[in-house]
Amino acid sequence: MTDGGYDWQFGMSKTEYNSEYTSNPLTTEVYDWIHGADRGDTMSLDGVYQWYADLYNNFGDLYLSIDDDPASVYGYYGGLYKFFGDLYSRQIGLASNQAHPCGTQIPDPVFGGTVGQSCLQWDRAFAPVNDSELANFNALEVTAAETSSTMIDFQITGETDYQLRGGPIAFALALEAHQQDYLLKPDQRRIDSDNEVEGAVIFINGSARQGGGDRSRTSAGLELALPVTTKLDVTAALRTDSYDDDSSAVGRRNSAMLSFAYRPNNKFLLRGSAGESFRAPDMHYVYAGSSSYFTSVTDNRACFEAGIATPSACNDYASTIKGRFQGNNELEEESGENYSLGFVWDFAEGASFTLDAFHVKLEGAVENLDVQAIANREAFCVNGDDFATWLNDANFNGVDCTETLASIQRETTQVGQIGNAGELGDIEEITTYNRNQAFEEFVGVDTTLRYSFSTETRGDWRFVLYNSNILSRKFKGDETSDTIEILNAYLYEPRSQQTATTTWIYNDWSVSWYMDRIGHTEQFFGEKADPFITHNLGVRYNYSADLSLRASITNLEDKMPEKDSAYGFPYFNQGYYSIFGRAFYVSAQYKF
Repeated sequence: MTDGGYDWQFGMSKTEYNSEYTSNPLTTEVYDWIHGADRGDTMSLDGVYQWYADLYNNFGDLYLSIDDDPASVYGYYGGLYKFFGDLYSRQIGLASNQAHPCGTQIPDPVFGGTVGQSCLQWDRAFAPVNDSELANFNALEVTAAETSSTMIDFQITGETDYQLRGGPIAFALALEAHQQDYLLKPDQRRIDSDNEVEGAVIFINGSARQGGGDRSRTSAGLELALPVTTKLDVTAALRTDSYDDDSSAVGRRNSAMLSFAYRPNNKFLLRGSAGESFRAPDMHYVYAGSSSYFTSVTDNRACFEAGIATPSACNDYASTIKGRFQGNNELEEESGENYSLGFVWDFAEGASFTLDAFHVKLEGAVENLDVQAIANREAFCVNGDDFATWLNDANFNGVDCTETLASIQRETTQVGQIGNAGELGDIEEITTYNRNQAFEEFVGVDTTLRYSFSTETRGDWRFVLYNSNILSRKFKGDETSDTIEILNAYLYEPRSQQTATTTWIYNDWSVSWYMDRIGHTEQFFGEKADPFITHNLGVRYNYSADLSLRASITNLEDKMPEKDSAYGFPYFNQGYYSIFGRAFYVSAQYKF
């Protein structure tokens, strides 16, 4: 404490974390062993080309059996298939195809590219493998990571000599200096494998995550408590943050807050606030190196172009692909504004009602488009509004098609197959990217009703009824996109949630009943889900001052959410609903 009666605090902290992980994942040498390439095995390609010749000839015969007129669609494609079948037949018996090295790709002499890998040695692929043999197919991988954080801060608080009608003005002043750095360092062999460098060891699973950088921040904040009158308190605060230029495009940002609390009597409180928020992008969003991962994606473009009636029938177009992620040092800060107004009314003994309305605006929040969103955007860029209607998603306005199409890498285009989808190569890789989204806005109202009373012989009772309503949630992806009212779109956003709790306390026992209601949601394909209500029961017994026992049953009726045709098992959005039905929990707590 200072001579003036102020409390002050000075602190300095430094934290460092370092880790190193060693593993021995399998490499593609195991494929060579399974295929016999390590011992120089060879195979004739006659059987492979005979299979493709029979395939195309059979399709040709089928189409020609419907209509053999070359001017008709069936006649034209029937003749085309027979032509391809003849090209494959001509490869049978050629000397160059009789001793093809095992473990190498089989060339496709008709369409180019390859049709698979040669050979499969049954004596190895389906026989036990001892540890000494298995070790030959592993390679050492060392993954390292380190991070550090250094913080210096100073705070001083107290009351000033300046008086208002309600009392002296109080203040709190804070100064901070913060230095951070991190490094994710995968093994160079993993990086080379990830980029498929010629001659490198290629791992058959896993991926590389890399990145690193540092960030410096200085901050100062001042908060004033202003007792304007004995019934009105006002709080004002101002904060400034300054970031180094290398870690992002944030620079210096200021944020302010103002709130009030008005108590006309001891039964009623009116309160409100207005403030600004600020958040710098996470460091890995800025400094991530070329990193990869594996994920699943549905090729809705291929499905749509194949003439499939609905997206729910596109399961055959789902596959696992490689995704890539890269940092963006041009990211700006997320900024926001928030407003609230509400009251607390003690309208009777043991009873109160609370209402709070809120309005939140966020601008520049960092968003990473997932691979499915990018795949869908590619389909929209190629097929336009027809695809948007088919997908039942109008949120494609302002899509940067140049950027989107450059993010997707497909296999070499195939030709000569029926239908537009046949002309597409499969998706091999999608690169995701971070950006600052333009705008998001929330408007809602929360209310709480509480009532409690005590009896002399029958214990104490408590009742709480809580209600939260989202009145509006708007989203704008970028400067060129339209503003979307999410509550009216297909996205899963419950409009309301209610909870009700009744608690009975008697001596060392307490029993609680808890009801949770999630309001209806707009599902995929224009469907609407009914409200989802669950009931829960809990019991607690305080055996002693140190030991307490608890038991509870959640989802008493063993209810499951309504099925949604857009999802596979368990057939609903797990982001909002639990996959568990009725569950029982028992616990004991002991204090030493």
